[in-house]
Amino acid sequence: SFGKQPKENKTMKYGDLTLGQTEALVNKLGGLDVVKGILSGKLTLTVARMARISDLLSPVTTVKIPATGKFFASDHFTTNIKAVKFAWFGDNFKQHFLHKEEAPQGEVELKVSKLKKNSLDKPLLDELGDKAETTLVSIWELLKKQPNGKQQGTLLTNGCANSFYVRDSKGVLWAVYVFWDSDGWLVDAYSVENPGEWGDGYLIFSRNS
Repeated sequence: SFGKQPKENKTMKYGDLTLGQTEALVNKLGGLDVVKGILSGKLTLTVARMARISDLLSPVTTVKIPATGKFFASDHFTTNIKAVKFAWFGDNFKQHFLHKEEAPQGEVELKVSKLKKNSLDKPLLDELGDKAETTLVSIWELLKKQPNGKQQGTLLTNGCANSFYVRDSKGVLWAVYVFWDSDGWLVDAYSVENPGEWGDGYLIFSRNS
């Protein structure tokens, strides 16, 4: 039939939600891919999963890492380089990562979360799932934005660690952290089986794309 069609109602049922609250909810659910999966019926949201997320990690923001070429750790993670002020590298990092080479990486988006309480690596890895693993070059790109620890950026410079899960040259997953000290950036790695806990307020980086 011809004539005017009924006007579509574009008012959202939950109109009291702000854009910021909506974005925060998407982050808490695990990102846009998770939300689309739930809406399509491919994923099932459980109360238990939501409880673990809200109990352990608090979403902070996301940050995009540009596409990069082949990355040689030894050319960048050194106290002799001028692009970033490094003060110290721990023995684990030097032994397992300093000679690592990483293949070219396309643009990726990292999810930044803050720990609500002290935690071992295993609960964090369980929570992050297949999005946990990041790369050395992603850490490097973030450090370049805060070479002297003073510039405004994503990494914490307030005495709390910034932690990433990265595989070494043999394919073993480690927790690599960068920490700002008055003398420069400190970099080291811990085994994910280490009995030590990451502290409340520390940042945990994972893939969001």
